Amino acid sequence: MILEDAPPVHVHNAKKIKRKHGGIVVSELETKECKVVFKKRRLMDNFDSTIWILVIFYLLIVYLFLYK
Repeated sequence: MILEDAPPVHVHNAKKIKRKHGGIVVSELETKECKVVFKKRRLMDNFDSTIWILVIFYLLIVYLFLYK
């Protein structure tokens, strides 16, 4: 989600190392304009442990009925 009402953030780097064609390395001014972005996230339960407990319980019951 991009915030529409927020102004863009300007990033200035005075000595950005850039590689030009032919292997030439130079330092140039770099200017970027970024928009503030965030994601709305929710914490979800961990169901992995519950599933493993049920699988182990099921296997224990099957083992008790078959080998007793």
